Amino acid sequence: MLAPLIRDWLSGIDLGQENSYLLWYKELTSNKNPLSGKVRARVLVYVHLKSGDIPFTDMAQSLQAALGGTDNKVSRIDCTWIISSPSGGIYLYEALAVPAHAKCGKTRNRFIVINSLDGTVSLGPGHPLNTSLTRRLNAFVNEARSIPASQRLAFFAPIMGAIINSREQTR
Repeated sequence: MLAPLIRDWLSGIDLGQENSYLLWYKELTSNKNPLSGKVRARVLVYVHLKSGDIPFTDMAQSLQAALGGTDNKVSRIDCTWIISSPSGGIYLYEALAVPAHAKCGKTRNRFIVINSLDGTVSLGPGHPLNTSLTRRLNAFVNEARSIPASQRLAFFAPIMGAIINSREQTR
């Protein structure tokens, strides 16, 4: 239930489907250096993992190709990745947040893992906000069926905003 809500909340650009994941992104800011013409972008990326595979390099390359285009002027991409999975949690976070993924090509990456079934949030092992954000999202998941479908996104957006802000503050 959370995967379609996160996708709708992001309202990003669909980079397509692969066998093991779905990928969307939204460019938040883009700054161009007037001297070099190089661009530094800040993006929010949403990935829904359909299997236990984590082809992170492929996902990062797809994002770089979409943002770089043919002129290849993008020199750095600061990414906050929202990764959802029915089996997401701290172990998935630890599998993602390895040095090889922190910097992958032009991307500099931070991760948020959300269990798409129960709303468990992981900003990293022992992060002080994991518990409070999980409680908040889990309460939403438990109440979502009683909220009219047309109003769910309005209730969901502040929760996602808090999750994103929590990750951005620890950048």
